[in-house]
Amino acid sequence: MILLQKNVQKQVILTLNELRNSSMPQNWLISFQNEQSKTIKAFSLLTDLSVYPESYNKFLITEGLDFTLGIVGDYKYFVYQMPDETDTDFTNNGYLVEQGKMRLLKEMDADAKQYTSENNVEIFN
Repeated sequence: MILLQKNVQKQVILTLNELRNSSMPQNWLISFQNEQSKTIKAFSLLTDLSVYPESYNKFLITEGLDFTLGIVGDYKYFVYQMPDETDTDFTNNGYLVEQGKMRLLKEMDADAKQYTSENNVEIFN
């Protein structure tokens, strides 16, 4: 599951080349479908930052900057390989290469306290 937080840059790792169509260019489009409202929004993915794109694809994504979903909650995501980098009609032109779940978390309040605990491991002989 992908975890994104509003207005926070997150690293997202996908495996898009595993099922890609080798006769098409590597233009990626990601669509998100909200689990409750069923609304769908689609966005072109940014530059792949992976050193080994044959094995995995790495993107830095900021919800609220790169794209805006608006509603905090659970989504299904679908990644399509597109014939043209400006084409966003995945229903007719897209080739589905990956799907999964994504959760969009709310923006952290600047005054919110974050608690951490230390894990102490004691080994007795």
